[in-house]
Amino acid sequence: MEHLVGIFTRVSQVVTDPFAVRESKGEEYLRSNLVETSEFVALHKINGYLDIILINPQKQAQVFRLCHLPESRLKEAKELFNVASENLSILCKCSSECYKTTTLQAICTTLRTRNIWSPAHVAVDAGLTGVYNKSGHLQEWLDSQACENHFTPLHLACHLKLTQVVKDLLKADVSLKKCDDEGNTAIHVTVNNGSLDILELLCDHASTENINILNVAGESALHIACKQNRFEACKILLKHGADPMVPGIIGYPIHYALKYGSQQSLQALLEKYPEQVQQHCQKHGALPLHWCKTPEDVNLLLKFNSPTDEASRQMHHPLHVMVLRSRLEAAVALILGNANVNGRGKNGNTALHLAIIHDYVMLVKMLLLFGADHSLRNDFGETPGLLAVRSNKPNKEAIVEMLSCIGALTLGSPKKVFLSDNTSANNSIPIKQGDRLLCLDGGGVKGLVLTQLLMAIEKVTGKKTKDLFDWIAGTSTGAILAIALAQGRSAVEAQRLYFRLKDKIFSGSRPYKPEPMEEFLKEEFGEDATLSSISDGPHLIITATLADRKPVKLHLFRNYETNVADEQMPHYSKKVSESDLRKLTKTRSTDSSELLWKVARSSGAAPTYFRSMDKFVDGGLLSNNPTLDAITEIHRHHKQQGRKMNLRSVVSLGTGQFPTLLARSVDVIWPTNPVALVNTALAGIELTQMMVDVATETNFHVVDRARAWCETIDANYARLNPCLSEEIYLDEKDDTKLLNIMWETQIYIHNNKDLTASIAETLLGGSKVQFSS
Repeated sequence: MEHLVGIFTRVSQVVTDPFAVRESKGEEYLRSNLVETSEFVALHKINGYLDIILINPQKQAQVFRLCHLPESRLKEAKELFNVASENLSILCKCSSECYKTTTLQAICTTLRTRNIWSPAHVAVDAGLTGVYNKSGHLQEWLDSQACENHFTPLHLACHLKLTQVVKDLLKADVSLKKCDDEGNTAIHVTVNNGSLDILELLCDHASTENINILNVAGESALHIACKQNRFEACKILLKHGADPMVPGIIGYPIHYALKYGSQQSLQALLEKYPEQVQQHCQKHGALPLHWCKTPEDVNLLLKFNSPTDEASRQMHHPLHVMVLRSRLEAAVALILGNANVNGRGKNGNTALHLAIIHDYVMLVKMLLLFGADHSLRNDFGETPGLLAVRSNKPNKEAIVEMLSCIGALTLGSPKKVFLSDNTSANNSIPIKQGDRLLCLDGGGVKGLVLTQLLMAIEKVTGKKTKDLFDWIAGTSTGAILAIALAQGRSAVEAQRLYFRLKDKIFSGSRPYKPEPMEEFLKEEFGEDATLSSISDGPHLIITATLADRKPVKLHLFRNYETNVADEQMPHYSKKVSESDLRKLTKTRSTDSSELLWKVARSSGAAPTYFRSMDKFVDGGLLSNNPTLDAITEIHRHHKQQGRKMNLRSVVSLGTGQFPTLLARSVDVIWPTNPVALVNTALAGIELTQMMVDVATETNFHVVDRARAWCETIDANYARLNPCLSEEIYLDEKDDTKLLNIMWETQIYIHNNKDLTASIAETLLGGSKVQFSS
């Protein structure tokens, strides 16, 4: 039924539409009155109507009725006749396609609605091919701009994406310099509509001068490709000589790519012309770095050595622009790329001044965390704190409290937030000579808490962590940090490492692919570097779990020579084959030949997050807080050498503790009804989580045991582990959440500055230190 309705509709349109082209019998017009005639076209009056007909001179009997108007529309009919006779007499000589109903319909519609078009434009619009010869019937119109917007036939063919027509026109040597009303060449038009094959054809025939023509808006084809994120078009243009140094009204193509979020075009530009990072835009006198909107943009420009602290015409540094535009993640990326967080801009304002002026709470928090100096004054003598107090914006109270919490403002006693019960030290023990041990908990990206704590210790002591400790033990994320510190990196550099890590390896869904993690570790630690390469620094103890047996076994990677023969040997089942037994009992006198990246990967192979590394999984399953195992290892090592262990100080750092919650029932019983079934399932989930929590516990009894052991050997023990307001997953990527836990850690450090100073004094052998916010 629908099919019949469709047929009826089309037939009705033909019948009722006076401009519907249809093939007719020539004898119909033998007895009609001829009004006007030309070479191929005639106007007849028949039965009260005016018909314009086209006669095929090769087939006199083939007649096409082009329109069917009442006599009252004589003027209109004559106008159409004139247009049709003028154009069809040319087009019909060019191609026999003109004697097909569909082609004729397209031509006639164009002639009626676009009566100023040249025959060449009409031919292009109808899709005619093989008719654009230098010496052909359309020769004089091949570069005609007889079109509403002054398109040439080439413009029109490009706009309609007619590849063969474009080939024909280029073969006829049409001009590529002609511009439409907006100054666009055919190349501009092609880039706009994204036809890559046509663009390639045009560029093959165009000179570099034609490729780089600017339109009225001051944009070359390359500007438009960058503006519209047509990176493949960008590559084609660059390959054929498009000049990225041609300035537009706003700036160079690279500025357009950044303004309009065309990162792939940005990549293409930088790969071919890396010096583009130095170009200043026409609008602001700003570098491409000023125009960044995302951390990916920032990182890409920094990869090509973009300056980070150059001022624009308005005296803004790139970081200042990120703050003014409230681009938190881009601002973080800039600072991680070593932008000066305290750089002065217009009126002497720093990024922190601007963040407070514009009431951006998270940016204020971020800048303070990354070392913004709250004591700097602008050209008007104003500190950031003074601006905060004077502010009348909605977030004034929050910003003032933040500054107060870290001692930047004195407004009475700051509110103490989320202090940990596991913050402790046995400072009553006199300071003695001896080894100093640093222990770093596991916790994924929460290793940022560890770096924040270490930054405070390094700031107070004025030394790198490597120079403060004789032993460093780490688990999982703590292992990555331990290796980085042992290689000589500062805590600030390690903090940057974590921001790079979370963006590179936590991609997709769990479990994550191991390759990004492994490539990252190779880049950071060296693909061929081994544990033995860290020979002039502290002794390293890295925990991992041997998961090729039941029960699993703790394994320690070391960067020093040792003999593990005296370790307690397990009893193996008789069911284990001889070959498997040899694998399980194979021992090595040292792990110092192990590659650093493999060691870090083995310790951080957290189940459900990453696949195992050979036979190892995450060390946190057995030693998430490695303090006890590290002291045991030091004791064993000294005993082997016939010496007594002599620990001066043990500093244990945690990755944050979450608020205690009420647990559900853990009674797993045989269900007798649907409700009991649901309760049992929930209890099973709760019990499973409880066992994971017990296995990976780093606080409470674990800390009590470590403290007690240190007291028995007269070693100073300090535990720093801030309580956090919300649970953070090991693979968290959100900068806002990560900045929040760093901020809570910073408040914790400020509120425990006496303990931090005491730790520093112990590490320095009794030298007095002064803690400053």
